[in-house]
Amino acid sequence: MGGRVPVRYLHHAPKAARIDLTRRRFRDVALPLAGGSLFTATGIWMIATGR
Repeated sequence: MGGRVPVRYLHHAPKAARIDLTRRRFRDVALPLAGGSLFTATGIWMIATGR
């Protein structure tokens, strides 16, 4: 625990800062989705070609 995190804030309201989780969301959602899609497409291809 205890590490660096990117923070976003507006210049006119620096006290209203929040943690930037865009990269984490991408890693936690998009990469497993892409892997699952590839796995599913491979299975469909194998069934369709009779392998």
